[in-house]
Amino acid sequence: ETDITTGQETHGNHHDEETLRHELPLYHHHLSTIPDRHAGGILLSIKKEFIESYFSNYSVIELINGRMLKLDAQGEQGRLVVIAIHLTPGLPEDELQKYLDEIRNNFIHDPYTMNILIGDLNAHPSDEPKLIVGSTESEFSFSNYTKKFDEKFGHLAEISGAVSYTHLRAH
Repeated sequence: ETDITTGQETHGNHHDEETLRHELPLYHHHLSTIPDRHAGGILLSIKKEFIESYFSNYSVIELINGRMLKLDAQGEQGRLVVIAIHLTPGLPEDELQKYLDEIRNNFIHDPYTMNILIGDLNAHPSDEPKLIVGSTESEFSFSNYTKKFDEKFGHLAEISGAVSYTHLRAH
């Protein structure tokens, strides 16, 4: 089980949140869809036990319809900001800039906050989900997307796979 998970290309509508609540009751589910049922949609699911154990309050807001959700959780041990993203392949330059600006503007820059970007950048040849966290050199170098991403967020580290919140807080 994971504490936070995301899904891209979810399509569907908000009735699907009811299905998720019924089928996966251990999680809070947040879904953002777009009118075109053939593209887009993003899901952010947060394990109830995790969020209630570490944080006294949290909110999930839609930053870009069907493409970007933000979790902002605060507690005694600090703050966690998770941005779940689904970039559209072949975005025009101005649209890509909009996404990058939204990410930068929604990360919290203080020593008590952990910022995580998770989702599908549609820019990596392996097409596996990416998790961006930390403050070391990034290894992105594949496409125009990642070049633009590097320009704004090259100081972040890349981690693929599951990572525990408590493990990251210890470093």
